[in-house]
Amino acid sequence: MFGKNRLPKWMYLGVVVAALLFGACGPAAQKSSETTGESKVQEAIQKTGAQSSDQLTVAKERGGKLTIPDTSMFGNPNDPHLPATATGRDYAMPATNAILTRNIYDKFSIVPDLAKSWEVSKDGLTYTFKFNQGVKFQNTPPVNGREFTSEDAKYTLMRVTADPSVIVEKWKPRFQRALDFGKLDGMDTPDKYTLVVRLKEPYAPFLDAVAHPGSGILPREFVEKFPEKVILEGMIGTGAFMPTEYRNQNIASFKKNPDYWRKDSQGGQLPYIDEVSFLYFADIQAQYAAFRARQIDITSVTTGLSTIDSIKKWGYPVSTDSFVRRQRRDSFPPF
Repeated sequence: MFGKNRLPKWMYLGVVVAALLFGACGPAAQKSSETTGESKVQEAIQKTGAQSSDQLTVAKERGGKLTIPDTSMFGNPNDPHLPATATGRDYAMPATNAILTRNIYDKFSIVPDLAKSWEVSKDGLTYTFKFNQGVKFQNTPPVNGREFTSEDAKYTLMRVTADPSVIVEKWKPRFQRALDFGKLDGMDTPDKYTLVVRLKEPYAPFLDAVAHPGSGILPREFVEKFPEKVILEGMIGTGAFMPTEYRNQNIASFKKNPDYWRKDSQGGQLPYIDEVSFLYFADIQAQYAAFRARQIDITSVTTGLSTIDSIKKWGYPVSTDSFVRRQRRDSFPPF
């Protein structure tokens, strides 16, 4: 459906966001005894002559602004829990975390995000998530930097699955992901850092739904400030970046969250980059022209090897992995 070297747009954006955070520290922090998937990735990278992700341990420099082309995060409403509006999901990704996420270095396997661990009962009916402590939402009204708790995770799963107690009835047809989670039997929060989810029957794809980028954790007070409990503008989460500017089909800009909870492999504060902007390009040729003029820092290749050869002739390095092919203007400041 997506071609040999193409991904759904949310996966491409996931690669970009993760690269902003963990391009320099992810593999070092997430080493696993299961190396089969990683070795295949490294083999694919080595064939292209690109830099291995394992060589990226800690960023040499901090600061700067990254400008990226994008068409997927422009729309209204910008609500990540409405699957019909993928724009909201993609817009939320730099600003939010989920209970679980995907590891871009190992075939998008499911790994912890806000949860530090999880357990599944032998009968497959009960999932227990243990959360990191001390994680704070971004310091923006009406949330004002309060701590994330298991109640936020419970509320988010209730909302994604269209629980009538947390959504407005007229919007229920737009919350279409309830079936993704199987048949829920209830949720409990025995303490601030534990969520227990019970299913009526075993459902193997449950964790896939939890790790989906459309399952980002949102604070209830932010969502409910909107009259119909649907996000029309802005975004607040626990993520590495905070929205600063949004103009539909023009630009979406973010600045780094100074209180972000994650650290790199040496205990340094993440993220490394100060700002990131996504520019709208409806025409691929206009995007390449902007890349060549150094107005954007990354471009996706969709027209084959001839495009890669052209970019090499321009003097830009080309980075390729087995999931997505992308070029980075990383030989100029601030890189």
